[in-house]
Amino acid sequence: MESLTDRVVNLVMQSQPMTWAELSAQLGESTTSLALVDATRRRSFTQCAMIAASAGRSEVPDPAALVFRLDELPAVAASARLWRLAFRYVRGGSTHLHSAGELRAAFKPAPLKTAFGHAMKAALARRALPAGVAAVLRRGHYYLLLQDDLLTAPVSRPASSPPPGEDSGAAPTTSFAEAFDAVFSRLDHESGGKNFVKLLSLRRALAQYPRRVFDQELNALRRAGQFSLDAAEGTHDRTTPEEREAGVVEAGRRLLYCARR
Repeated sequence: MESLTDRVVNLVMQSQPMTWAELSAQLGESTTSLALVDATRRRSFTQCAMIAASAGRSEVPDPAALVFRLDELPAVAASARLWRLAFRYVRGGSTHLHSAGELRAAFKPAPLKTAFGHAMKAALARRALPAGVAAVLRRGHYYLLLQDDLLTAPVSRPASSPPPGEDSGAAPTTSFAEAFDAVFSRLDHESGGKNFVKLLSLRRALAQYPRRVFDQELNALRRAGQFSLDAAEGTHDRTTPEEREAGVVEAGRRLLYCARR
């Protein structure tokens, strides 16, 4: 009979990075299962996979902790998902502004901490932060925060601007990839960080892009390996006509959900 450790290893090696909650659900375990924690401490797991765990938690990983293959470490370290996870780990009631050192120290094990530190340094040097992340310079050092935590004035639409959904013929001021990534991050955060967002919600949040443009740009992101679509079979009876209409039909399957890869 296949052991729980073998099941964990097989699942992780065949999957894209997933959260601890997703791993637990797919294995039929609870997120607080000590048997699952023990399975991920076995050598057969640690020699091929890693958990982006919080340095402040002793045993059971946070439900949002990322689980991934070791060969994915460089990509995961530079991903917007890991940046957001770092903010989740260090978030406190008094401040949402943190140094790169504080964010780096949020993680364990050490190889992840080192890789994330290098990724932050490179992103700041290029002035190319992940979507949804902002930085301010103070006394020669950058401090980081989530754009969701910025208090800003509401943006008003000029009277001459076309209504959402109409194509003005001009290129958007922000690239679709950046806008899509930011909107996906926000919607995913609002729905509990499960990395599973409805296409309908994404279309509504990016209504300035006509459907044809939206689909073309999303397909480009999928070809680049940044996002994937899922049919979520078995949910048809619980979906609305609007949700089905917003889907993408491919090979006879209606894809209704989007996930970050």
